[in-house]
Amino acid sequence: MDAILISLKSNQFLLGGLIIGFVSAAPLGPIGVLCIRRALSEGGWAGFASGMGTAVADVLYSLIAIIGLTFVAGFLAAHQLFIWLISSSVICAMGIKTFFSKTHLQEDLNKGKNLIKMFVSTFLLTLANPTVILTFAALLAAVGATGAQAGREAQAWLIGGIIIGAVVWWGLLNGAILMLNIKLNERNLRLMNKTAGVLIVVLGLLTPFFR
Repeated sequence: MDAILISLKSNQFLLGGLIIGFVSAAPLGPIGVLCIRRALSEGGWAGFASGMGTAVADVLYSLIAIIGLTFVAGFLAAHQLFIWLISSSVICAMGIKTFFSKTHLQEDLNKGKNLIKMFVSTFLLTLANPTVILTFAALLAAVGATGAQAGREAQAWLIGGIIIGAVVWWGLLNGAILMLNIKLNERNLRLMNKTAGVLIVVLGLLTPFFR
C-alpha cells in the first residue's frame, strides 16, 4: 500500500513538473522567437539547442524556487487555499499576458555559430532575468511542490517533469515549424502566442486537480 501511495505521489509531481515545463516554455517572448528563427535559418537542431539553453536555465531557477519554498513551508501548508488561489491566478495571468502579447522580430546576432554557442547564448539570456524565480515559485506552489508536501524524491520527479515538459515543447514546436514550413512573421507569432495563452489559462484553472 505504501509503495502504491509513493508511486501515485511521484506521478503527481511528475505531471506537475510537465505542466510547469510547458507553461514556462510556451510563451513566445524575445528568446522564444530567437529559438524559432534559428530553427528556420540554421536548422531544427539549432532551434532545439537554443530551446534547451532556456530550459536548463529554467530548471536552475526552479531549483532555487524549491529551496526558497522549503523555508516557508509551514506558512504555505497553513494557507493552502489562499496559496492555490494566488498561484492559479498567476498562471492564468501569464496565459492572458501571452494571449495579448505583441512580440516583434529581431535580428539574431549569433546566426551561423555552432550549437554549443547557441545553447549558451539563450541560457545566459534567460539567466539575465532573475524575476523568473517568482514565476516558478507560483507554479511550484500551484502543483503543491512545497517543502511540507514534497520530499526530495518527489521534488526530483518534479524537476524531471520540468525537463521533459520543456524538451517536449521545444521538440514539438521546432518539428511542427519545419514540417509544416511555417513562415516566421508577426502574424504567425501572434497566432502561436494566442494558442499558448489559451492553453496556459486552462492549465491554471485545472491546477487543483493536480494536487
